[in-house]
Amino acid sequence: MLEPQPRLIVASLLPQTLLALAFIKVLGWLVDGLFHLCRWLPESWTAGISRPLGQAFHKRLRPRIVEQVERSLGPFKTPEAEEAFWRGHCDHFGRCVFEGFHLTWLEDDVILDRVELVGEEHVKQALEGGKGAVLFLNHLGMPGALVAGFGIRNYLTAFAGNRIETDVAGKMRPLTRIEALVQRMFRRGRVERVLLGESLPKRMSEILKANGLFGMFVDYPVVWKNLRPIAFDRCQLTLNLGPAILALRHRVPVLAVTAVRTGLNRHRIFIDPISAPPDTRGVEAAAELMTAAIAQMLPHLREHPDQWWPWDHAPFTPRADV
Repeated sequence: MLEPQPRLIVASLLPQTLLALAFIKVLGWLVDGLFHLCRWLPESWTAGISRPLGQAFHKRLRPRIVEQVERSLGPFKTPEAEEAFWRGHCDHFGRCVFEGFHLTWLEDDVILDRVELVGEEHVKQALEGGKGAVLFLNHLGMPGALVAGFGIRNYLTAFAGNRIETDVAGKMRPLTRIEALVQRMFRRGRVERVLLGESLPKRMSEILKANGLFGMFVDYPVVWKNLRPIAFDRCQLTLNLGPAILALRHRVPVLAVTAVRTGLNRHRIFIDPISAPPDTRGVEAAAELMTAAIAQMLPHLREHPDQWWPWDHAPFTPRADV
């Protein structure tokens, strides 16, 4: 059998690649246009189309997501409970598309009213030491609420995040216009967006030395190294220990931060201190700190399971004791 020639493979992939690149460009313009349109659209309108939008994107994922929820939190008590979860989850997905856009266009006093901090005294206490503090963030609620929660209250704040990109013909391509839009939303919240990479530890040190807050998401592994299964209710969730390793290295206070939606683009952010393990060295100490952070999130997750978007991607494994 003849092997396919490299030139023929490249030629067959070229039209697909060009089409995908064109789609990326159009998508960037569409998202940017939607962002500006949200300046004038009533929030009740965008909330009204949120659930149909979420259902359109999630229709094929329902069996997988329901399986993941029941695997970790236990079976739904009734079919009606499952249906209520699904409607809420689709609605949450759609609202997350629009709510961050709307918040960006609001005045400071309105944002302060919309995004409530519960436990802000823990932030102030942590910063009294003058060494800054690390925020362990998660994806419960609307992520844009976290961006609107701290910098706008005059805390020096930076959040780590991965560059927005997508796979095209086996190669990661940047979504340049969407990344620029996200950067703009961060600037509106007075939060620095620090992209994952070799410069992150250096920038983290600079923020902490200036007695600032440095936030890292801990409930989903965007980097597949330093992995460890962490207790997650009835199962285990495989997570990257990198955030905990960095936090322990700096020997600064660590705060668990969780957001939930409480109404039409209204959000409540819960802040709780996490006690560092007695021995802050090594992988086991990092795993203990990460376990404590997830334990802080779980009560809010049980109350609002529909507001956690990584259900379909979460790398769960069974627990031997359950």
